[in-house]
Amino acid sequence: MDWGAIAVAISALTFIATIVGASYTHGKLTQRVDQNGEDIDSLLDVQRDHGEKLAGHDVAIGRLNEWKEGFNAAARVSGGKEHA
Repeated sequence: MDWGAIAVAISALTFIATIVGASYTHGKLTQRVDQNGEDIDSLLDVQRDHGEKLAGHDVAIGRLNEWKEGFNAAARVSGGKEHA
């Protein structure tokens, strides 16, 4: 039995297994990075939508406060009940 030939064969198989494993891992990591990029883009769209909704709510709250101040001013003039 030639131990040198066996060692060369085992080394070659180990090298091939390492190359296959590294290629598979690289492919999976690349796929995950691409998927994360798509997820981030999706989250940016959601964030933009939330910003628009918050701006609308800010305007609505401002209008409500203005109405309340006007109502209370009128109540002070007319002697009616003010709202908190």
